[in-house]
Amino acid sequence: MHYTDYSMKRNFLLPCLLFFFFTSLSWSQEFLAEPSVRVKGVTYLISENKSIRAGLTREPALRKFYDINVGDYFESREELEKKLELVTRNLNAQQIYKDITYEVSYWYEKSFFNPSQLTAHITISVEDSLSLYLFPFALYDSNLGMVFGGNFSYDNVLGTLTNLSLSGYGGPETWQIGGVWDSVPLGRLKGDFSLYCQQERTRRVDDDDKTVLEYTNLLLDTFMKIDFPLSYGWKVSFQPQVSYPFNYDLVSWDPFYGREEFDTLVPRTSLSIKESLVYANILWEQNFRIGLEGTASLEMESYVDEWEPVHSVEGSVSAFYRPLSFLGMGHHVSAFYVFNGIREGAGSYIRGVLDHLMYGEWGVYLNNNVDIRAISLAPVVEIHCYPLIDFGLVCNSSTPYEAYDYRLAAGFGITFFPLFLQSLQLNVEAGYDLFNKGRPEITFKSELFF
Repeated sequence: MHYTDYSMKRNFLLPCLLFFFFTSLSWSQEFLAEPSVRVKGVTYLISENKSIRAGLTREPALRKFYDINVGDYFESREELEKKLELVTRNLNAQQIYKDITYEVSYWYEKSFFNPSQLTAHITISVEDSLSLYLFPFALYDSNLGMVFGGNFSYDNVLGTLTNLSLSGYGGPETWQIGGVWDSVPLGRLKGDFSLYCQQERTRRVDDDDKTVLEYTNLLLDTFMKIDFPLSYGWKVSFQPQVSYPFNYDLVSWDPFYGREEFDTLVPRTSLSIKESLVYANILWEQNFRIGLEGTASLEMESYVDEWEPVHSVEGSVSAFYRPLSFLGMGHHVSAFYVFNGIREGAGSYIRGVLDHLMYGEWGVYLNNNVDIRAISLAPVVEIHCYPLIDFGLVCNSSTPYEAYDYRLAAGFGITFFPLFLQSLQLNVEAGYDLFNKGRPEITFKSELFF
């Protein structure tokens, strides 16, 4: 008699069923997974407006900045579009170009090795703006007095997506001349180069903000900053800087406080090296900023002939958002700490406090703007106004806290955006120290505070 052992069949069939189940599951997941993308073509469309010929962007410069070539592979459409979005946003954030946009077309292309290869064609469109101008000015700054000068700015130099600025000013308190060339491609990296000569003025004050020591000197200063891009808005910056002070001159001093600090000063070349971790995700939308940016830095500075470095750390975070179409908000938090020295001019972080009135080993700050679009006269100018309020605390570890260490300032600002010059802003700010009742700080400048 023949018997069938069904238990053995069940024991054999069960592993087979499990094997086919998991194999089919893995095949289905592989089939449903996002396929890799191969770049089949890249097209650059650049405006041909003769009125902006000086800043007409060149295709080789765009190719270098986007760094996407025919034949490149990306793991997914998301990875490709993230890279395109990052570069496009960074270029638009410079406020130099009228608009830079991109478009990607996808299709499946059969080949012998991959019968369903996802292929992409990228189109990048650039609309340039006027980027070459000479801007003479007569401006007032409570820290400098009345100054007269000019600024020659050539953004997007010869269409290379690099920017050159030469400036100079002079007045009864100080003078400065120099220039900076930024966003220079260095292979896959970017660098900034700067050279300046200026007159510096150093003041020491007592608890009543009375000047007890004042001296001036000339300073020759040059630096190079190199950016190492990471991913999705992150980068590392390396900045060596060489400074040479000379021509020291004692202006005034109070015998009660002494002048030992000035007597020890001699022309000595110093070298500083600054490393920073930077995150930037800022988008300009109708002259309003939206997004986040932050920086964490470590700096080492020392005389070249006697290497005893002074170390300092600092960090800052800025947040911008636009709750209404005509209203923007901005908040900025920053702090610094000098391990074996002091920071001069720490009042520069607070609008309403003269720069020299605050100096110390460490400080923390909070700055706030409420940005309101007040007037828009296209195509001439757009005017924003904003109330502001700043708080700061700067101290030395060797002295106790005092009410004098805290500063709270409030004020008002106006920003002019000439709509025919995309990269230019004119800014007027006035702030007043509410705690210590100092004199107001008023500034006219061509850049935003933070």
